Amino acid sequence: MNERDARFAEIGRALREHRKFAVLSHVRPDGDALGSTLALTLSLKELGKEVRAWNEDGMLEKYNFLPRAELLTHPPSTPEDFDVAIALDTAVQNRSSSE
Repeated sequence: MNERDARFAEIGRALREHRKFAVLSHVRPDGDALGSTLALTLSLKELGKEVRAWNEDGMLEKYNFLPRAELLTHPPSTPEDFDVAIALDTAVQNRSSSE
């Protein structure tokens, strides 16, 4: 197995074996950041996982038409525990919405 395949296998294992997830995207999100966050959130929920989707800006009003848009919210003011945090559409850590 090459290195890339090994990384994908590790990601798949984390998604299968863990229960509680936080899905995040970058600050000042665009449509693909919000859409990918919502898509992964819905996919994990379909697998029976407990998932919270957060972005510092919440769901932008112009994307409220997306199915289940209400799932993407502002991060809470008090910390929460998760098994896995997933940052999407973020090339560098300091652009994620909940450092």
